[in-house]
Amino acid sequence: MTDQWIVHPNRSALGPDEPGHNGHYRTLDTAATSTGARGLCVARVLLPPDLHRATDNDGSVTFTGSTWRFVVAAARSFAEDFTDGPVLPPFGINDRGQWWWWDNTTTDYSILETLDAAEHVRRYLQGLFPNAAAIDLADHR
Repeated sequence: MTDQWIVHPNRSALGPDEPGHNGHYRTLDTAATSTGARGLCVARVLLPPDLHRATDNDGSVTFTGSTWRFVVAAARSFAEDFTDGPVLPPFGINDRGQWWWWDNTTTDYSILETLDAAEHVRRYLQGLFPNAAAIDLADHR
């Protein structure tokens, strides 16, 4: 089965401040919705004023997904669309059993499957959004 990535149609829709509207930049995780799981990993980033055109009324943007890998992919996509300058490389790729990470480190395992996965995500988001006032993470798995 191939992965299917679909941009959620309401990610930029006008309307009340709620998930799927006004800065809740997220993609639709078809695996999560087909099993009934939703928003298990959440990252909320409070961005500087120059990026408020793409955020909620409070200046934040929220990324949700069934895994941290999904969240960092959505955050990087947002950074490519709305920030100026270079964007960090993708969070990580697996090449024949070897993981290569954005910070030029390698492992034989996925750092997103460890107990400190959220801290790796935090470091990546700090690199994507170096002027963010706050980065809040929640893991509801």
